[in-house]
Amino acid sequence: FTEDNTLDGLAVGPEGPFFPRKHKGFDGTPGCAVVPGLFEGKDIIHLTGTGSSGILAAEAAGADEIIAAGLVNAEAV
Repeated sequence: FTEDNTLDGLAVGPEGPFFPRKHKGFDGTPGCAVVPGLFEGKDIIHLTGTGSSGILAAEAAGADEIIAAGLVNAEAV
């Protein structure tokens, strides 16, 4: 986390990282959304739910890296 409470440029709220609507590919609805090239040139899939279920879903999808905080989990593939 940086001093302005962001994680690699993603805004961080009380439930963890989230993707602002301005990012291409994310429509703000619950579930999954692909955000092309947002994280180090990789596609990001946004997962909602409990921390544990989001991590399990990311692992099942074969994530290279998992960012998890609170109730929101982000997967870079």
